[in-house]
Amino acid sequence: MAHELELIVRSKEGGVQRRSLTGERLTVGRASGNDLSYPGDAKLSRNHLLFESRADGWLVRDLDTKNGTQVNGLRLGGGHLLRAGDVIAAGYLTLSVAAPGEPVEDTVVFVPSEEHARRTVTTTLEHAIPVTPAPMERQLAAMARAGRELSVHRSVEDLFRAILDLALETVDASRGVLMTLEGGKLLTQAARGEGFRISSAVRDRVIQGRTSLLVVDVQADDDLRHQRTIVEQSVRSIMAVPLQTKDQVLGLIYVDSSHILAQFTPADLNLLTVLANIAAVRLENARLAEREQAERAESAAAAGRLAAAISHEMNSPLGAMKSAVDTIVLLASRMVSDDPERLELMRGLVSTVRESSARLEKIVARMQRFTHLDRAEIQVVQLDQLLADVVAIVQATMGGADCEVVVETGEVAPFLCRPQSLSAVLARLIQNAVEASQGRGAVRVEAAVEGSTLTVAIADSGEGLTEEEAAHLFEPSFRVSGGRVAGSWSLFSARRMISEQGGDIRVVSRHGHGTTYVVHLPVSPAPSAPPARALTPGLPVRSREPYN
Repeated sequence: MAHELELIVRSKEGGVQRRSLTGERLTVGRASGNDLSYPGDAKLSRNHLLFESRADGWLVRDLDTKNGTQVNGLRLGGGHLLRAGDVIAAGYLTLSVAAPGEPVEDTVVFVPSEEHARRTVTTTLEHAIPVTPAPMERQLAAMARAGRELSVHRSVEDLFRAILDLALETVDASRGVLMTLEGGKLLTQAARGEGFRISSAVRDRVIQGRTSLLVVDVQADDDLRHQRTIVEQSVRSIMAVPLQTKDQVLGLIYVDSSHILAQFTPADLNLLTVLANIAAVRLENARLAEREQAERAESAAAAGRLAAAISHEMNSPLGAMKSAVDTIVLLASRMVSDDPERLELMRGLVSTVRESSARLEKIVARMQRFTHLDRAEIQVVQLDQLLADVVAIVQATMGGADCEVVVETGEVAPFLCRPQSLSAVLARLIQNAVEASQGRGAVRVEAAVEGSTLTVAIADSGEGLTEEEAAHLFEPSFRVSGGRVAGSWSLFSARRMISEQGGDIRVVSRHGHGTTYVVHLPVSPAPSAPPARALTPGLPVRSREPYN
């Protein structure tokens, strides 16, 4: 049936019962006459919940109980039409709604509870940063390690695990879990340990109130000490902090400790709060970078498909036109063979048509090379041809840009690299240089291969950058436009694409003297290619001075 659902019922003690919703109704409460009876749950009413089958699905109702019922964190007023994924909190029970046979995550379960302020230490990011009871050496060491660990390039999945490991080791916790908000629901992304049962009050304070919480001694908390996971794991102390940036909460980090003589302290809470903030910023940047990379890949694929279609559409008429011109020449030469003036005019027109068709063929070939259609990722590259194609594409896309681009490469043997990403990076840097040099002078592009390293220097004639501008040049930038936040990722992406291939991009700039981008990229000689040699004297492979 379309409306078949199951209830996964978890009690305060950790017991789990799975019950199919069948028939016309199902009741839950303390009284023995209920279909699901929990006489030991003091917060349940004798008759607490009613599930009713209707034509459009199953409806749950609260039976006017004293303590009420929550569905997905909201108090249940009238009825609620159930769907898979809903979570119902009644008394100490947690009832998860699932499709028949659907596995339900049980790494973390949020259980209804009341928070006792007397036993809970709280803080916020604003208070945690200036208030630092922790010894300064410990805090500085923790922040330094966080900087090292989180600056390493990782996938988002690896970053989740790295953040959790860092949190556990920083505060010497026994177990922990990192969860993120996805579509309004908290999903487990990394865990060390299992069977976590987290108070719904703690969850709400952390996520909705952006508050960090510490329960120093769970054995003094009636809502916590009898939970099965607390007993089995000998949990003594717990902390939960928001994964938050300045603007939003991404999720939470929960840790607990079984150490009898080393319970968490307010200093630990402050430290974990600040660490979670640093991790959230790094996580948000990683997610944005992956999203931008996916969008860039899709854009490149779309550009490739468009170029393929254009090339195909242009190649066919170009071939027909060349054949037709040859036929016209043959026929016309016979018709006007006795008229020298007409014959000369005809030859001139034919020459114009041939030159135009040859130019179109060159444009099509350049477009195909630039997008590298239907080729392997690593290819043999001829540097002068690649740069010529990139410059031509940049000049074409920038329309009437009044700036000369001078390219010097000398004699460089073919080499192996990823031309698609290299072309994209060089196009972005040359476009930046052209924009900066408008009306001031030429853009110089010098390139050479020395040993196994390709070096390309792109120097503009612009005003140059201040030290502050240069320091943040390769970071994502944002601006508000039309009431929306717009981001600029071009130079950030360029550096990322090069660094992923083992290279780097440096910027050398002095205000009033222009800017030079220097790209270093490891390459391999092409098979059977002679050793590469650099014939461009003075190329600043490691220079720190800008071009004049």
